Amino acid sequence: MRYEYRWETFAVRDPGGRQLLHIRKSEIRSIEPLLFKDRIARFGRLKRLARSGFQRQVVIYSTVAHARPVVVSWEGRPIAGVTPEGYKLRAGDPGRKG
Repeated sequence: MRYEYRWETFAVRDPGGRQLLHIRKSEIRSIEPLLFKDRIARFGRLKRLARSGFQRQVVIYSTVAHARPVVVSWEGRPIAGVTPEGYKLRAGDPGRKG
């Protein structure tokens, strides 16, 4: 997976370059940290423990993506210009609290 961070948009692409998800800032309802109990539930459904599962992850609630929340790894950069509550940006990355 490759994440594309822009001020107004956020996209997720597969290794082949196909766009899996594209969210505009105006379509984001909220971005929240993935809770520990939700991580455990996800591992149960996936039936595997990936190394990326230990990274900080956030849940994006938007008006797109078929009204389902989207879980992505948090890389310390603003997602469509929005930063999840309680998370800090990496040094040198502009953004705003959201």
